[in-house]
Amino acid sequence: MLAELVSPKKVTPSFVQLIDIAGLIAGASEGKGLGNQFLSNIYAVNAILHVVRCFDDPSVSHVEGNTDPVRDIEIVHREIIAKDREILERIAKKVERGHGQLNHSKTKDVLERTLKTLAEGGMANRLKIGSDQDEVAVLDSWNLLSAKPVLVCCNVDESATTSESEYVSQVRAYAEANRLHAPVVVNARLEAEVMILEDDPKKRHKWFLEYGMKESGLNNVIHEAYKMLGLDVFYTVGESEVRAWSFQKGSSAKECAEHIHTDIARGLIKAEICRYEDYISAHGKSRGSKKTRFESPHYVVRSSVSRIRKFPSPSPRTDGCPQPQSKPSI
Repeated sequence: MLAELVSPKKVTPSFVQLIDIAGLIAGASEGKGLGNQFLSNIYAVNAILHVVRCFDDPSVSHVEGNTDPVRDIEIVHREIIAKDREILERIAKKVERGHGQLNHSKTKDVLERTLKTLAEGGMANRLKIGSDQDEVAVLDSWNLLSAKPVLVCCNVDESATTSESEYVSQVRAYAEANRLHAPVVVNARLEAEVMILEDDPKKRHKWFLEYGMKESGLNNVIHEAYKMLGLDVFYTVGESEVRAWSFQKGSSAKECAEHIHTDIARGLIKAEICRYEDYISAHGKSRGSKKTRFESPHYVVRSSVSRIRKFPSPSPRTDGCPQPQSKPSI
């Protein structure tokens, strides 16, 4: 919509990087299947997207012999928990020997609570850390797999695109009971076929509507991933480029400016802000209107439209003092 109003030379959307990794089987923490290779691949991610099969099809084999999405989720969780326990038990031995900062009482407390949670079969993301930043820092320093947020994606067949199947209901109940993010539903086969048959996004949308879907499952995955990670989007608008930028909710204008360029953040004086909805309703001509306002670098950004501009270079000084630097603004 913004690109249609502004007609820029370039359009750059925001994105979520999805890393496709083969499935995890029982015993992976002990080296079975891809084993430690799989587990090491997901250490670098911010969250885990777990795609589980929620349809019956005799022509498509299942490694466990039958369809049971809750069982499949629990297999992955057990292997992740086993790997995390192995890591924490090594850390516990160092704490006992009093190595460096590991003997800190805060570390001991978080370590004991985390090991207890894992021993009971719970994920570390269920641990009640609260707002204690020292405890958060301790848990984050271990980079545990089970501490990462989990989004379950139910892969269904065409019969479950308009009404929820029993398999999806089972996953939804499991997610609620285990304090996981609400699952999303996608028909991978249908979406793959639509992607091959149609390049135009608007025509693709019509296809999905015919199957009773408001939008593609992939879009739902992206929306839910942003929500789960606490992300939002702001836009910078200009004739050269319209660009979407992802940022952590609660970030200040200064922190958001760092995504664009550190120099802009360093010299930020004020941000020219317009709410996305106001900008669209004004057909992109909101600059100078009452709907555009200036905010301080400490302003907490919400999904909005910003303009990048730089202050003109100041006139040369004649009093012998150093020349002040031009400070950019967003």
